[in-house]
Amino acid sequence: FGVTAYNLGINGHNFYMEYLRHKLLMKYNPPPKLIILSVDNVMLDKRENLYDKEQFAPYFSEEEVVAATKTYEEGFTSFDYLLPFVRYLPLKKPVSHLKAGTLSSTGSSPWYKGFHPHEGGWNSDFEIAVSKRKKYVQRFHPPTIRLFEQFLKETQKANIPVLFVYTPEYIEGQKFVSNREDVFANFYHFSTKYNIPFLDYTNDTLCLSKKYFFNSQHLNELGADIFIKKLVKDIRPIIAGKLPVPQTQADK
Repeated sequence: FGVTAYNLGINGHNFYMEYLRHKLLMKYNPPPKLIILSVDNVMLDKRENLYDKEQFAPYFSEEEVVAATKTYEEGFTSFDYLLPFVRYLPLKKPVSHLKAGTLSSTGSSPWYKGFHPHEGGWNSDFEIAVSKRKKYVQRFHPPTIRLFEQFLKETQKANIPVLFVYTPEYIEGQKFVSNREDVFANFYHFSTKYNIPFLDYTNDTLCLSKKYFFNSQHLNELGADIFIKKLVKDIRPIIAGKLPVPQTQADK
């Protein structure tokens, strides 16, 4: 579409931390022309522990980061927030390799503009989950749901278009979540209330084969390459007039 783009998703977290990134983006940058929001069954929950907490340690000068991380158990102590050297002592990953958006033991980053394609094939995550329980009931976190609606109100007030996209999920993984109807009911409710287009790809043919996934909820590189072409085709008429449309060879 001839514009820059960045993936603000954050590994292992729900919308609560995604909203933190959004707030920091809005604090230091011009507002985006469009937000494509990838929704899923865990988005409106909130994990109890501060997963991968190392990534937040360098940014305690931002009051938003401090406020957000304090809401998690097994996070940082009051001394961590006050004394920079103390906060790094127990961290597993070297301080020299702390970077915005990425942490690795080598200091190199596999991410490009916030996106990291997964080159491998199907792993055992789903089989392990099924062996532990036959069905999974998705929880919802009321404060996160309220925050989600607050975000939609803010973007609407700022005239930032939002598009909901539910990316492909492996069919057996879909069946594993016993209250999927409740998950979709939430997103359809907000889609209708705020007049947000909602593209649901959970019935796409990609969902029928493991070769496109590395676990039940995440596409691998092959699946992502196929899916992104479908997504671009489908969103083009939706965002007509909101973003520039590149001239194609046929147009020339």
